[in-house]
Amino acid sequence: MEIVDILNTTTVPLSEITLQKVILAVIIAVVGWLVVRVLISAFTKALSRASRLPDLIIEFLVRFFSVLLYVILVLVVLAALGIDISSVVLGLSAVIGLILGFGLQDTITNLAAGVWVAALRPIDKGEFVEIKGISGTVVSVGIMATELVKADNTYITIPNSLVWGSPVVNSTRMDTRRVEVKVGIAYDSDLDLAIRVATNLMAAHEAVLPSPKPAVVVTELADSSVNLSLRAWTETPDFWRVRGDLTRDILRAFRETGVEIPFPQVDVHLDRMQKISSIFADSRPGPSRSGGTPVGNRRRGLRALPRPAGVLAIPAPRKQIADVSQYGVPVTGMFSDPVHSLSALRDGGPSSECGNPDAEPGLKKPLDAPGARGE
Repeated sequence: MEIVDILNTTTVPLSEITLQKVILAVIIAVVGWLVVRVLISAFTKALSRASRLPDLIIEFLVRFFSVLLYVILVLVVLAALGIDISSVVLGLSAVIGLILGFGLQDTITNLAAGVWVAALRPIDKGEFVEIKGISGTVVSVGIMATELVKADNTYITIPNSLVWGSPVVNSTRMDTRRVEVKVGIAYDSDLDLAIRVATNLMAAHEAVLPSPKPAVVVTELADSSVNLSLRAWTETPDFWRVRGDLTRDILRAFRETGVEIPFPQVDVHLDRMQKISSIFADSRPGPSRSGGTPVGNRRRGLRALPRPAGVLAIPAPRKQIADVSQYGVPVTGMFSDPVHSLSALRDGGPSSECGNPDAEPGLKKPLDAPGARGE
């Protein structure tokens, strides 16, 4: 009796929960956890054996069932501790309702959109449609989503809210469609001949309808071509075949009749640099009157710099050359043609003759000579 009295009288600090309730709650938690594990295992085996549901659905149902059992176990343990679970259940239900409200918002939207799609039928099974940039053949319109199969046999699922809230391009709803093939011809080609050849080509095709009549329209005067648009009407099932035939045959017909289909091109005009008649002499120091510094350099008080082998002067206006030479930079000559300059670089160095094709061999002019710097 003493042990029972101790368990009934001893409480957890700062609460009215006795040790007897704590022990009872622990026992319920352990036994309940074992019972939950057994029930989850039995539920999983029952679904796997008795149903043909996919593994993904079975896993979802098992997780949902296990969470539900654990929540019930927690509530029972709290009740064993003497805690009023009515407020807990009320708060938990409010949280669950809030979660379901936000979580099922898109689901309810898709459900409502599926009802409208099924009722108004903007798309139907077997039609080729384009939704949000995704094109394919409609396989089914479900409660929550629409299923498409692309031309490469890719399976796509689109929520019904996107189907109902986006523009839908239905390519097979109408009985006839207009085929349009764009082609460009050169500006030098005969435009009337090209239009006549294209019109006869479309009229001769067996799948092109006589009414409306085929037409050729000049759509643009582009940079490199005059763009034409071949427009012909055909039955919807023959659309792709007619388009492929016209695209292939128009090339053959234009080649046979001499109509040129140009490729994009750009004409670039390069103006030749103005030829410079005078050629500057080699700047290597020569003999001076006094045997010292050359006259041209002595007048400026600058020391002559040796010219390394293979150094080529950069083409520049005469005034600029004169300004450069006053700093003692060796100037071997000016090239009036960039092609000659590049050739001189490849050949290993400049020469006074390659700068000006009209210059006489050996013609040189000192830097300090009159007229060498525009004096």
